[in-house]
Amino acid sequence: MDDDKKRVAVLDTEYQAAVKINDASAMNRILADDFILVTGSGKAYTKADMVNDATDAATSYERNDEDIQTVRVWGNTAVVTAMLWEKGTTNGRSFDRKFWFSDTYIRTSVGWKYVFGQSSLPLADTVASGSFTPAGSDAGTKRDGQHDFDFEIGTWKSHASRRLHPLTGSTTWVEMEANVVIRKVWNAAPI
Repeated sequence: MDDDKKRVAVLDTEYQAAVKINDASAMNRILADDFILVTGSGKAYTKADMVNDATDAATSYERNDEDIQTVRVWGNTAVVTAMLWEKGTTNGRSFDRKFWFSDTYIRTSVGWKYVFGQSSLPLADTVASGSFTPAGSDAGTKRDGQHDFDFEIGTWKSHASRRLHPLTGSTTWVEMEANVVIRKVWNAAPI
């Protein structure tokens, strides 16, 4: 399992490096064919969207760096949680933002593939400063992960789409909408 964690950590770091230099070939290799990224604002991107953006070099990155990366593996599924700092320009407009994200990888016959990503909204400047550390953790101390998702605490309007029969080639989607409230319970993990 530790080997899987290391492989996925390296692969996710490699993916972020590929995004930074618009390496469409590496992105195409790492992303699953049915990959979806959902941003904190609710916008969804497919593998084709991501690869085309890199091919067109529509975005120029000065930074696309992960920090505080955590990898968890459950059988053939792995989830990477990290803070990402993006800085650059897209379509002539500058951006400089940090946000949390979760990337889901699955083990396939050809190795690990990045199948789903979800990011938070950009963090407030005070949180996005380079000295940010999640609540409950100390620099140099091994983190237990119990505060990794504190950024989700609050009330959210949620829209989810999923394939009715994933990994079968199905093109039938199920749409779901809800208002979601996430709060701390037992003064620890959000639910």
